[in-house]
Amino acid sequence: MRLWDTGGDRNAPPPTERAGWVNSVAIARDGTWLATGYVDDRNVVRVWDRATGRNISTLAGHTGRIHALAIAPDGTWLATAGADHTVRIWDTKTGRNTVVHTADGGAVNALAIAPDGDWLAVAAYCHVSIHDRATGRNLPAIESPNSLVRALAIAPDGTWLATAGNGDGAVRIWDPATGANTTTLASHRAGWVQAMTFAPDGTWLATAGGDDDEVRVCGTGPRARSCHPQRPLGPRARGGGRPRRRVARHRDDGTYGSGTRRRDAP
Repeated sequence: MRLWDTGGDRNAPPPTERAGWVNSVAIARDGTWLATGYVDDRNVVRVWDRATGRNISTLAGHTGRIHALAIAPDGTWLATAGADHTVRIWDTKTGRNTVVHTADGGAVNALAIAPDGDWLAVAAYCHVSIHDRATGRNLPAIESPNSLVRALAIAPDGTWLATAGNGDGAVRIWDPATGANTTTLASHRAGWVQAMTFAPDGTWLATAGGDDDEVRVCGTGPRARSCHPQRPLGPRARGGGRPRRRVARHRDDGTYGSGTRRRDAP
């Protein structure tokens, strides 16, 4: 994993420990720390100081690979999920695992936290659950046509969420309160959508294809029907033609970080 100063296009100090494939990454909103999930034999999440690259803490508890993680807007907790069919909530100050949810549908491949931190969306294969954080209650579930939901994103105002994954390359917009599919955007031509993120103002989102090596931008207005391709990723970005797996978390000031692994990695 590498950190970049987007203002000067310089490498920032990297994390000081290397262990396994970096499968997921999230950056705290204040930009002072980040968390990474690994595909290795320890099934842990590591928290890093952004300025020094020092490992602040290691969160252990999952019994399977870490597939996804997200940091709460206020930075006081984070959520992790993986192959052990659980979603875990962690106190970022103490490193304590405070809540364990068993996910409906099996191994969890994606999760996202609402902008107000009150609920989170969890994707296990085609099943997307909405968890109320305060009560632990599940809101109406979403059943996606995708055989596997690989990417979730919640609008900045929290009123709708987007899903994408294996199947038709489409992005679907849902009302989290009712579970209704309100819009379907034609995105990638075939294969799957590997990653997705909203712009801070919620007026558009970007998707990354797993098969076509394209990044596409989708409008989210009421008349939006499709997504438009950006410049194809070059060989350096593709890693020698192998599509990459994960995505970056955008910070309010426009800077970001990323973590990736090859599609053919374990």
